[in-house]
Amino acid sequence: MRVMVTGATGFLGSYAAAALSAAGHELRLLVRDRAKLERVMAPHGVAADDVVVGDMSDAGRVREALRGCDAVLHTAVTLYGGPEVLHANLAGVRHVIGGAAEGGLAGIAVAIIAGFAFLLVLLLVVFVLLPILGVALEILLII
Repeated sequence: MRVMVTGATGFLGSYAAAALSAAGHELRLLVRDRAKLERVMAPHGVAADDVVVGDMSDAGRVREALRGCDAVLHTAVTLYGGPEVLHANLAGVRHVIGGAAEGGLAGIAVAIIAGFAFLLVLLLVVFVLLPILGVALEILLII
């Protein structure tokens, strides 16, 4: 199974990508910084061969990363900044999870480390918007 992973340069995403790779899945990684990805994944012994450089808030790059994938694991989160942080995270959820739903991907998982307000918004998106689209969704919330 080809799995698109966001946030592979972070702690959670790097370990999740390594576990998926060890389980025999093919990875496509959406990252902002390829050099950082190589530094982060090297200790895991995972080659970053299929990489799309871009941001989760860029719908076009997310569509490109999702193309040809069977599942997605969304672990990317923007933690620093002002009010634009909420906007960036919501755009990421909308593009990654919405794009996966529209593309009919077999598996969708979200792993988020989030503050309370963002968690509430995420829950509204996941449990109100996505069921309307008829999407089967697995969620892992790490608070």
